[in-house]
Amino acid sequence: MGNKFFLFALTWAVALALSWFFHIWGIHHPEPLVIRPLIVLGLLVGPSSILFFYLTSFLRQPEI
Repeated sequence: MGNKFFLFALTWAVALALSWFFHIWGIHHPEPLVIRPLIVLGLLVGPSSILFFYLTSFLRQPEI
């Protein structure tokens, strides 16, 4: 039970710190965030592509 509480508290602490960081960053940089389509496409397609190539190449078992 103690380990679960530690993980719960750690997760909330990291989320709070990240939220605080973005809040302070937004105060110092009030201009709107420029979204680059290539970065969004990479974030959407990249992880699934990496997982696909990993599963098809490294986990292929030789046929006996």
